[in-house]
Amino acid sequence: MMRETNKPRVFLYVPDGIGVRNYLYSDLIDHLQGAHVGMYHQLPDWILAELADRHAQPLELHPLPAFGESKWQVLLREVATFARLRRNSRIKQNPRIWRSLLLLKKRRGLMWWYYLAVQWLSWWVSLSHAAVCKADAMLEQSYLKGRYAAGFETLLAQTQPDVILCTHQRVPAAGLMAAVARKMGIPVVSAIFSWDNLPKSRITLRADYYIVWSDYMKAEMASYYPEVAANRVLLTGTPQFECYSASHLVEERTAFLQRYQLPTDRPLVLLSGNDLTSPNDEHYFEDIASTVAKLPEQERPHLILRRAPADHSNRFDGMLQRYGHLFSVIDPDWRRTSEGNSWFDVLPAYEDVKLLSNLCRYCHVVVNIGSTMGLDFAHFDKPAVYLHYQKPYNQSWYDIDFIYGLEHFRTLDGLDAVAWIKSEADIWPVLQAAIGSPDKVATDRLKWKYRLTNDMATASANIARLLVELAAQHRKGVNK
Repeated sequence: MMRETNKPRVFLYVPDGIGVRNYLYSDLIDHLQGAHVGMYHQLPDWILAELADRHAQPLELHPLPAFGESKWQVLLREVATFARLRRNSRIKQNPRIWRSLLLLKKRRGLMWWYYLAVQWLSWWVSLSHAAVCKADAMLEQSYLKGRYAAGFETLLAQTQPDVILCTHQRVPAAGLMAAVARKMGIPVVSAIFSWDNLPKSRITLRADYYIVWSDYMKAEMASYYPEVAANRVLLTGTPQFECYSASHLVEERTAFLQRYQLPTDRPLVLLSGNDLTSPNDEHYFEDIASTVAKLPEQERPHLILRRAPADHSNRFDGMLQRYGHLFSVIDPDWRRTSEGNSWFDVLPAYEDVKLLSNLCRYCHVVVNIGSTMGLDFAHFDKPAVYLHYQKPYNQSWYDIDFIYGLEHFRTLDGLDAVAWIKSEADIWPVLQAAIGSPDKVATDRLKWKYRLTNDMATASANIARLLVELAAQHRKGVNK
């Protein structure tokens, strides 16, 4: 392929639906008008059609080559991951960081013994930061020597990118992509895509630069990855929340309520489900429905259930059969690409960006178990309520007290950022306060939002500018 002489070549690697939503459906591509933009992907045609409708900027599209891991590479990756988390647990004095992976509680038979060995090996590796870095380097070298490296080398040689942005830092194939790019002298930028990513897991790819949401996240990078120089961790903000300030996504309130047959005379309470790693959402939400059903009809708020995009189970069916008269179900417009229930099995339609934006705009409060939806509502200066009490039917591997002890919830320290329901008796008093006096509930929610996002409203433009600058620097080196 001939290199264009007049434009830097910026390529995006988008391996999942969250990257599609936060980056491809944002204004990032529009801000790359001065560049030739390409994408490595495994996206279906209907997503590509959405992008063509959304952006005037054409994309040069290339399917990803085949990728797989040997048993040795899987073992090495898991040891490297758990060793990193064990070490981070010591740094933060929070054992929940590594225990969050629940290695043995979910395993049976031979896999129990396998993960026992992983735990033992990772403990030894975690005793030294140098050993942790060595494990990362060994995995990268194993990828480069493996049989899939040639396909990535061919792809990059043919497409000649000047810079690559990877929108997901934990996909194993991204580790090989970054290793091959570094070998070929092509700079790689990795996005940290969520507020809990750094404490809860290991960065799979060794990038040249990492873009982060906030000063808080930059400080986290310094703690968890001291081998990464500070000038390689760049504060750009995240495009994840930019849609909330986009006027073209705003639907007039009456039209929105009519579209989804929502009442105009009742407060709207959004019950936002998590994926199946949160196994008891239906029981907590039924507690809320049961409480609301006992109120005089004229005092009842209207409940809206929005399942997690990756939750295709029937777990809410019983609740809806019993309390369906209190609910509207407005599911996300994410479509399954395979039969699993993980985030890699679903992809979003662009319409869901508009849907979620208007749900946040017109609902009075969101109720959830510790998800990012609290931040979504904070962007509208509306309160979020987190559920935090034990249920007798918890899975043996699940403990809600443990969940709220995870490191990313320390971002709430010292702030009245969300309201808490800590027993069934709290449900209506907390909801009533959030609906009737939102200025007196979760009063520090905007401070929390700033702590996590730096309130950077131009993240797409910041990222685009960085990519073009890095690409231009690379081109100068290539053309010398």
